[in-house]
Amino acid sequence: MIEVKNLSKNFNGFTVLKDINFTIEKGEIFAYLGPNGAGKSTTVNILVTLLKPTNGRVKISGYDVTKNGMESRRIIGFVQEDFGLYPYLTVFQNLDFVGCLYHIEKKQRREKINDLLIFFDLWNERMIPASSLSKGMKQKLCLARALIHDPKILFLDEPTSGLDPLMSKEVLNLILKLKTEEKTIFMTTHLLSRAEKVCDSIALLNKGKILCIGKLTEIKTKLKSSSLEDVYFEVIGEAHG
Repeated sequence: MIEVKNLSKNFNGFTVLKDINFTIEKGEIFAYLGPNGAGKSTTVNILVTLLKPTNGRVKISGYDVTKNGMESRRIIGFVQEDFGLYPYLTVFQNLDFVGCLYHIEKKQRREKINDLLIFFDLWNERMIPASSLSKGMKQKLCLARALIHDPKILFLDEPTSGLDPLMSKEVLNLILKLKTEEKTIFMTTHLLSRAEKVCDSIALLNKGKILCIGKLTEIKTKLKSSSLEDVYFEVIGEAHG
């Protein structure tokens, strides 16, 4: 579903990403991990067509994101860390507005919105302005909004950042539920224990380079590590040494 080959990005002569390579299969949850400044956000912004790469190629479900940006955007959903909701619109109106942008016919749009409100347990909040929601509720609304056009692939930037443990657990359970619907999920996070609960594969990034990549279970076995946190500090710690 996602194929990245020799991806590089330079800003004003400074290399932010260098020769990034990975492949993500359909229905996989892929965690993209690394310290601040590692290049995670730059990678995501290229994958969702907000930035153009300096070199390399990215394909989303067979579409080249540089040459076929419009086609790529139709099959992806993106949840940003800062929400990007319309604060004075209600929960329903936020979903309805985005559905209109994707040219979803009115009857189908209403049915889809109702299904999402029930799926994310937002039905009772549907007429409340987005600005009045708790952070956890806003995160669920962002997930619902990203799914309004039934995308094949979801990009989640820090999906549980700032949430309390109970709401984080609920969001992670929703992510696992989306996987059962064969959604492919690419997530960035600095919360290793939460990533470990849902991800199938990981990539550890530092200073614009991937240092470790593969199935989490295989990496833990290879490094004789009991947790993702142990893997992270062994790999990233060596990189800082």
